[in-house]
Amino acid sequence: MAAIDFPNSPTLNQVFTSGIQSWKWDGTVWNLLVSTVVGATGPTGAQGAASTVTGPTGARGSFSISAVTPPASPSVGDAWFNAETGQIYVYYDSYWVESASSNIGLGGPTGATGPTGAASTVAGPTGATGITGPTGATGATGTAGITTFSAASDATSAGLTVDEFAYPAITMLDVTANGSSSYLFNNQYSGNNPTIYAISGTTIGFRLNVAGHPFLIRFAGANYDTGLIHVTTAGVVSTGSSAQGKTSGTLYWQVPASISGTYGYLCSIHSNMVGTITVKSIASMP
Repeated sequence: MAAIDFPNSPTLNQVFTSGIQSWKWDGTVWNLLVSTVVGATGPTGAQGAASTVTGPTGARGSFSISAVTPPASPSVGDAWFNAETGQIYVYYDSYWVESASSNIGLGGPTGATGPTGAASTVAGPTGATGITGPTGATGATGTAGITTFSAASDATSAGLTVDEFAYPAITMLDVTANGSSSYLFNNQYSGNNPTIYAISGTTIGFRLNVAGHPFLIRFAGANYDTGLIHVTTAGVVSTGSSAQGKTSGTLYWQVPASISGTYGYLCSIHSNMVGTITVKSIASMP
């Protein structure tokens, strides 16, 4: 049988076949290609007679273990074990040739994709915040809102004006006139020019509807201005002496906590429209 004669100057991935064996050149060595087809096992032949002749001892080859690079300056018959891939090569015909003991076959086809695994219950990390988008176009201008309390439809339909709740008060007295003879406080007191009661340290309100009869708060024969606040139906505020003598809107009296005794109310035009305001001291109340 003729010796295997590997091609000179082989190209990368060139396949060389001799007999039933094939090798592929990887740029450095000839790698054995193991056939995937195996024939049926033949019958065992008869055992021959034992030889009585001892053959000559062959030359001792070297055996090298290296990672990837073949040993330098090899001799025919030297062996090289690639410790990284597990392949064994024999130096023959000026080439490193993989021996059958490597037993590395051709790669099989890619297997089918396995089933999808169960959904993970672990949330991945939050990604980085993206860049801010451009500012959107300015929307259309809305309908102008109201600028006065009287423009509020709910207030006007209820017959309310801003003066009626400009300040908190423990009571709000509706003040009207009985001609030119007396004041009336009919929502809480009966009769003409009734005595009104207040508590020091609190606020009472007089809702005035007394055209032609300017309303004054009095003490000891003179006007008493302390704590007075007048609010017109349009929301204009005046205080102290400027709050006296009003005929409409609401007069608030923030009764000082330090006073008590007899005070009064009076029409600045009609002296018979006069009455008493009795102030009780909040400190003396149980």
